[in-house]
Amino acid sequence: MITFKMIFYFLQCFFSNLFYMQKEYRWDMEQDQLIRSIFDTKASRIFKKTMSKVRHGQDKGTWIPSLVRATLHQHWSSTKFQNKSAIAKANRAVEKGASAYCGGSISTAAHFEKMVILLYLFSFYI
Repeated sequence: MITFKMIFYFLQCFFSNLFYMQKEYRWDMEQDQLIRSIFDTKASRIFKKTMSKVRHGQDKGTWIPSLVRATLHQHWSSTKFQNKSAIAKANRAVEKGASAYCGGSISTAAHFEKMVILLYLFSFYI
């Protein structure tokens, strides 16, 4: 039986082909660890977005073998995965200002508002 970990390993190997990149590009061996780290970060982001598209039906995933695709769909439809997904979705939808981290940088307008308030508060102490 194919497990989800086996599928994830297969897909991870499919996307992280740094070996083939080394055939076309050359770099110093001292920089190998840094380049590998950057490559893994970017490949991970691309892999995550691609699998999200497959899961939401935006991509048919024809490049994934049918048995693997069936196992992925079974995993995505499991109660455990659905619960975890619902919790993560709810955490991302928290009201603005309720959390210090909101998934990215704050806008310049929000930063300006905070600076005006701080300037106003500190003007009383000067």
